[in-house]
Amino acid sequence: MIKNAIKFISLSGVMALTGCVSVKTIPMSSHDAAGFQGKKIAVTRYQTPDFNAVTVGRAAFGLIGAAAMISAGNALVKENDVHDPAPVLGLSLAEKIASAYSAKVIVNPDVSVAKNDKIQTIIEVYKGADLLLDARTFAWQFVYYPTDWSHYRVNYVAKARLIDVPKKKVVAQAMCQTTQGDDKKPPTKDQLLANQAALLKEYLDKARLACDDLLSKELFGLGSSELRAAAP
Repeated sequence: MIKNAIKFISLSGVMALTGCVSVKTIPMSSHDAAGFQGKKIAVTRYQTPDFNAVTVGRAAFGLIGAAAMISAGNALVKENDVHDPAPVLGLSLAEKIASAYSAKVIVNPDVSVAKNDKIQTIIEVYKGADLLLDARTFAWQFVYYPTDWSHYRVNYVAKARLIDVPKKKVVAQAMCQTTQGDDKKPPTKDQLLANQAALLKEYLDKARLACDDLLSKELFGLGSSELRAAAP
């Protein structure tokens, strides 16, 4: 009974990561790209999202266990100084657009974080920008292998959008889902969190790089000759 309940919760978590937050991919058009020269791009920031520490013991207790997973995850993120990958991911994507299309990234560390990702809200927060690179973490967690409860891997889901501020319009949008770990020699929870969660940070960094590569192509087609032809 407990084993089946744990399996169900584990699978439900994966479904939540891969299905419930899916969005329609909108690639940037060459028409939009042609108007980016000299434009100012700001990168949005949000509060650190809840981190989900999925362990067998907590997964066996349904909703109560789910709350405990989030509480434990948020505590380890704070204690080990684990950073949300989204701000660095967003800055990297913005810099790629700026480089390809002669735009300029503006960075203002004093600007407040956005309370939500509604277009009108973030436009009000990041005044003075022509474009907004809006990258946000939807889910990040470590979770045990379904067939090996003592070893772990890391799931990460992010969404990125490029918003035309004057038009209040999303001109590009995509989502990235990635799992990082070592299937041949997976770490235990203790190994994942040892040395101030060094391995967890390494896996999250790999997740960020994987998303950076995928989103660069899906959003902006930076390898596409048609879009690059729009650059000056």
